[in-house]
Amino acid sequence: MHEAIAVTSSDEDGNVLEEVQRGYMLNDEVLRTSKVVVGKR
Repeated sequence: MHEAIAVTSSDEDGNVLEEVQRGYMLNDEVLRTSKVVVGKR
């Protein structure tokens, strides 16, 4: 599970380019989603 916080130009759409903050799960429950930068063509 992740949350896109920024979009930058890239060769392919939807690729995660960078993880800004790590996410955590405990017993199949999401405690915090990871915050990522995704690429857009």
